[in-house]
Amino acid sequence: MRRQQIHDLLESEGAALRLFATQWCHWPDDAVQEAFIDLVDVPVWPDNPRAWLYAATRNKAKNLGRAERRRATRQQRVAEHAQDAWFSDSHRSPVIDQRELQTALEQLDPDERQIVVARVWGEMKLEELADLVSCSTSAVHRRYHAAIAKLRRQLEVENATDQ
Repeated sequence: MRRQQIHDLLESEGAALRLFATQWCHWPDDAVQEAFIDLVDVPVWPDNPRAWLYAATRNKAKNLGRAERRRATRQQRVAEHAQDAWFSDSHRSPVIDQRELQTALEQLDPDERQIVVARVWGEMKLEELADLVSCSTSAVHRRYHAAIAKLRRQLEVENATDQ
């Protein structure tokens, strides 16, 4: 009996519940689905299952909306902080401007960047880097020196334009 009632409610109210949930969150289908799951698991069948579903959907949608806003706020904070936080205090250099170095590192090829960062800041040995990037030690050595040369050129260009 209950199975048929749930099926009928889904058929008759599903689209309206989805629209209803859209007021509070960007994922209304999730809110509706969670409300129906709760209805399946409810120990005592509600007197008015339709009203119960709307209330449950509203609550689920509000919870999802709050979670979406928290996540967006947190991601925004992390993104803002990440722009300034490439280097920890222990890795700051009084000689090289941190933003210039970050910009120069961003312009390296991702493979070059991982080798430089792991070697310089991670203090990895060439043998460890070879394992990391799956190539020979001599290839890592060449790539490392080529990337450092690119960084030097980039930093020289940036310093020349600043003066």
